[in-house]
Amino acid sequence: MSIYHKTHELKRHTIRKAPKSKNFYLRTIQAAFDYAAKNLTETDFAKKVARRLCISRSNRPVMSLSNVAQKLEEGKIAVIASTITNDERLMTVPKMTIVALHFTATAKARIEKAGGKCMTFDTLLLENPSGKNCQVLQGTRKARKEYRYFGAAGLPGSTVEVKGDMKGRKGARGPHSW
Repeated sequence: MSIYHKTHELKRHTIRKAPKSKNFYLRTIQAAFDYAAKNLTETDFAKKVARRLCISRSNRPVMSLSNVAQKLEEGKIAVIASTITNDERLMTVPKMTIVALHFTATAKARIEKAGGKCMTFDTLLLENPSGKNCQVLQGTRKARKEYRYFGAAGLPGSTVEVKGDMKGRKGARGPHSW
């Protein structure tokens, strides 16, 4: 008879303190927001932004202009720790101020043409360290193509897609049978 050890329950869940990326700008901005969270402000805004800048790139999905326009409240500054992309389906871009890590050229041009403002995180920290009148947004993490295949395909009620057809002799799935 074996002994059941609860080692899986004792494992410590760690949280990133710094981004794994070697990008100097990302590391500097994250360190600045981390410092602001500890020393300058009492609000959770800087702490939340510092944490969002630390997470992996797959957990920082891009946001389209239409998505930002839909989720952003009137008169607030959108703070997004990822890339802002253009959405051609959005006919008129409303006037909005967006803080992001990166903007595509067309998205930036459309925002500025509408009278909006594209800001970086360092300018936000200088102008508004407390995060007053700011709204932190993020894209849908499950929008990645990989999430279609997570789970058990073929079970009743399952919406999971099958990775590939059974091709070849006896349903062989070699490296080139996809």
